[in-house]
Amino acid sequence: MRPVIWLDPDERTACKEYEATVEDKPWIGNGNYTGLVKPERWFVGRCGEMAVSKWATDLGLIFEETVNDQGLPDSQDFIFCLENGQQYTINVKNSHHLHARYLMQPVAQFHEHSQHGYIGVTGADDGTRVGLQLWGMCPRSMFADQCETVMRSVETMQMRLLALPYSMDQFASKIRKIQ
Repeated sequence: MRPVIWLDPDERTACKEYEATVEDKPWIGNGNYTGLVKPERWFVGRCGEMAVSKWATDLGLIFEETVNDQGLPDSQDFIFCLENGQQYTINVKNSHHLHARYLMQPVAQFHEHSQHGYIGVTGADDGTRVGLQLWGMCPRSMFADQCETVMRSVETMQMRLLALPYSMDQFASKIRKIQ
C-alpha cells in the first residue's frame, strides 16, 4: 500500500514561504542549470520533501534532511541511516500534475548529482491542504538503466511510478529506527 501524507494548512503555508524565500534569491531569475522553469516548482518540490520527512518521522526512521532554501543545487534531499550502518542519499521527485505517471528528472540534473536513489511522489493542492502519495523508491543505477529519455521542456529521464522497484515499506525496512 502506498502511503498518503497530508500537509495541514500550516505545513502548506510553510511550503509556500519556502518557495517565496527561494524565489527571493537574486540568482533565481537567471534560470538554472537544468533549463527547467515551472511555476510553483519550489512549492511542489518542498511539499514532496515535507511528505517524506513526515513519513520517516512517523515511522521513527533515522534520517537527516539536507534541503536548502537558497535555491542552490543540492546533492540530495535526505540522508537515511541504513541498518548496515551505511548512509543512503535520496532525492525526492514530486509532481502535482493531475495525471502524473512518471518519476522524472532533467538529464542535466542527473549528471550534476549522484545520490543513491529517488522517491517518487505525486500530490494535489486544494489551496488549504496538500495530499501526497509516496509511490516508492528506485536506486539511481536502476533508474539510469530502466528509464527512458524524452524531450519535454528540457531533456528528461523518466520512469513509470508503477515501475518503481521498491515500495516505501520495503525501503523503510532497510533503514535504522530510533531506539
